[in-house]
Amino acid sequence: MNYRESEREKALRIRDEFFKDPGNGEHLKVKYPFVLKQAEKNLWTKIRKEAIKYFADNKIVWWPGST
Repeated sequence: MNYRESEREKALRIRDEFFKDPGNGEHLKVKYPFVLKQAEKNLWTKIRKEAIKYFADNKIVWWPGST
C-alpha cells in the first residue's frame, strides 16, 4: 500500500468514526467516498453556525468554485 492509499483509508476511518458521515461528498463536481457529504461537519459544532454565517456574509469561499 502506498502513501495515498493509506491516507484515503485513514480518511474513511475518520469519516466513519469521528464525523459520523456517509461520505460521497463532492469536490469540483466529482464524488469521492472520503469527502464528507455534509461539509459543515468539518467545523467545530460550537462555532459552526457562526462560522458559516461569517463566511457567507463576507463572501469567503472554502474551495475553488464553491459558493
